[in-house]
Amino acid sequence: MMKRLAIEALGQAGQLGATPGTLMNSAQDLIARVRSGETEAFQLIFDRYSRPVISFVYDMTNDRELSEELMQETFVRAYRNLGTLRGDAKLSTWLFGIAKNVARENLRSRQLTGSR
Repeated sequence: MMKRLAIEALGQAGQLGATPGTLMNSAQDLIARVRSGETEAFQLIFDRYSRPVISFVYDMTNDRELSEELMQETFVRAYRNLGTLRGDAKLSTWLFGIAKNVARENLRSRQLTGSR
């Protein structure tokens, strides 16, 4: 359910699909394809990195449901800000940096509000 909502939020519903040959694309190739308007390439990025990102966030939150929400927010931010990714930066490092910031912001706001 959460994955579907994130994909719809990114405006990709109904446009997704990958052939086996596209699954071996390099991160740099996928970034270039997304930047050129090929939204299906972002789905491949999501498929490749969503599990490692959710595990990373879970290590910070110890809450599976919250980790899924924060992983979704990570990818929404990544999609919106893909243009800011430097050419020499590694995609995974950049994504984990976003995930760390999203989790820290959430933890900070929960401490301030005393919720969840």
